[in-house]
Amino acid sequence: ELILIVEGEEDRRALKALLGHQSKALSAASAQGSLGIESLQGSSNLSYKVSQVREALCQSHSFLDNDTAGLTASQRAQQEGLITIADVHFAICDGQKESEIEDLYDESLYSGMLKNKYGVSTQSPKFKGNAKWSDRMRKTFEHQGKPWSDQLEAQVKADISALVEANPGTALNVHKRASIDALAQALADKLAQIADGKK
Repeated sequence: ELILIVEGEEDRRALKALLGHQSKALSAASAQGSLGIESLQGSSNLSYKVSQVREALCQSHSFLDNDTAGLTASQRAQQEGLITIADVHFAICDGQKESEIEDLYDESLYSGMLKNKYGVSTQSPKFKGNAKWSDRMRKTFEHQGKPWSDQLEAQVKADISALVEANPGTALNVHKRASIDALAQALADKLAQIADGKK
């Protein structure tokens, strides 16, 4: 009945765990099949995916990275009349011009895994600053003599989403979780409206 559209498979896995932990209503809706989460494999596919969801007679909501690609995809879908601003949330972090879902996680969640698996420390000065997470992580790897590629970025993000799945209660940075909290509320409200419409 309601499909949450996210950018990547790692986002899908992480948000399923986070939203289920955060809200009994969302956990139940997910278990009953009235709330689904689907990934885009790239924000540029947003309009196409929303159209597909509509054809299946479902409502959609989107959670996108707060970067050029995410914002552009959202604007295009709005111009095409597929969504309104009420239908989308972004991974926004205070003080960052661009941000993505990994920016919302507590660094302590994954710093040990990065050290053990990749030999990379988040204590690097390159990891500080207000660039989005993947840009800071690339500089952190390179600063410590490690390669970085799209494939490696996907692997690191997959490793982190597995940690989020295992630790949904502590995964989010308490100072950066507002957009996830707002998303959870919006989804619960939409599900309640759908239920009211059936009465």
